[in-house]
Amino acid sequence: MISSPAEKVTITEHDGNTVLRPHGYLNGPLGEALDDACGELLRSGKNKIVISFGDTETMNTMGVASLVSVLEKAGRHGGSVCFSNLASANRQVLDVLDLSRAVLIFDDEAAACEHLQKA
Repeated sequence: MISSPAEKVTITEHDGNTVLRPHGYLNGPLGEALDDACGELLRSGKNKIVISFGDTETMNTMGVASLVSVLEKAGRHGGSVCFSNLASANRQVLDVLDLSRAVLIFDDEAAACEHLQKA
């Protein structure tokens, strides 16, 4: 297990996929840590990424902007990103902003990893 600065984002491997777990309030600083971690992974050739929000309390617009940046980077690197374990309030934020149309969202990490294995 690898952790990013200040242990804000935990990174693990699961069946050939990389799972990132942001911890806490997804705002500017945590969003930046998540974006940086994804960028490093993509540059190193790890292009199947699940972002699991089970430990994410809530998110603001800065956090959402970081998620958009992650999706754009993945697209440039030929990567695939899925989200999982979103709390209903966070899912509503993504729905209202129409971001849920740009990324596949799964109930749990296992389902997201299974999808990426088949992709």
